Amino acid sequence: MPTLEEALAVVKDRAMVNLDKGWPFRDQEYDLLARTGTLRNAIFKSDAPVAEVEAFLARDPEILYTHVVGDGNASSIGTFTDATRPQAYELVFDRLTDPQIQPATVAGIREHARVWINTMWYGLAAGYTDERSLVDPADGWEPVVERHGASMIQTDDQDQLVDWLAAREAGRDWPAEPRPGTVRVQAEDYSIDGVGVGYSDQDAENRGGAAREYEGVDVCDNGGATVVCWIRGGEWIRYSADVRVPGRYAVTARVSSPYRPAGRFTLEFDDGGSLGPVDVRTTTGHNNFMTQPAGEIVLDRGTHHFTVRIDPDAYQNFNLDWLELTRIGSR
Repeated sequence: MPTLEEALAVVKDRAMVNLDKGWPFRDQEYDLLARTGTLRNAIFKSDAPVAEVEAFLARDPEILYTHVVGDGNASSIGTFTDATRPQAYELVFDRLTDPQIQPATVAGIREHARVWINTMWYGLAAGYTDERSLVDPADGWEPVVERHGASMIQTDDQDQLVDWLAAREAGRDWPAEPRPGTVRVQAEDYSIDGVGVGYSDQDAENRGGAAREYEGVDVCDNGGATVVCWIRGGEWIRYSADVRVPGRYAVTARVSSPYRPAGRFTLEFDDGGSLGPVDVRTTTGHNNFMTQPAGEIVLDRGTHHFTVRIDPDAYQNFNLDWLELTRIGSR
């Protein structure tokens, strides 16, 4: 894990560092930024009382600052002096009736500052999340920008956000349809053949209840993504994939887990092929999804049935969003 000074050396004159959770150490951070010539490469952030913030900002007019506003300090909006006015306000709201997200309030902020909204998980921006945005931007990023006036969005899916913004500007559909030769299997779309044939779970309860609530596979809503969750050693789940073009396929899995190690699984195909064992890498959080490779396999045209088998001897605590098969060659 790099130190802040090491990170600043990399981003100097290239990017900005969000000093989230760093307010208690602001004086030490300021000294470091001033010494390394990176003051303009970092954004201080807090929800501290305005007087406390202004006392710190008085140290140097070059300090960049974002004021975090929730239900408890919505009245602080607009109370800074002209000399200490924040560059941005981060609006945190769990309901669209909260005072800090009302149109008149947002319009007032936009006259002098940027509007920062975080869509990483539920409760930071009501029900608008990255995961919901990836399925349909109309349920996330689109209203955050168009209805609520965001000029800054905090996300773990920055590449997809940039791509959506470009698509929005160009007037093209987003997300784009998968390219020919790509098959995506959603984790919740497992076999309908029932317990003992379509899946094996440690208990009969669907602990998440986000889909197929009367089955035994645990299905959760993780920040807007419908995923198989509460995965435990010895469990297995059956899937099918309709392959229309024969060839060699790269298989990837979209997973999340705050743990290290996070888990291990094997893919077993009915024709005798298998991939793995695949060690699931930590993504630092249950709602932070990443796509990781699971191997390559040659598949003929037709419907292929396969089993995701969870290693009974490895620690298991991860979530599975989907598996994707992408054609990369003829053989």
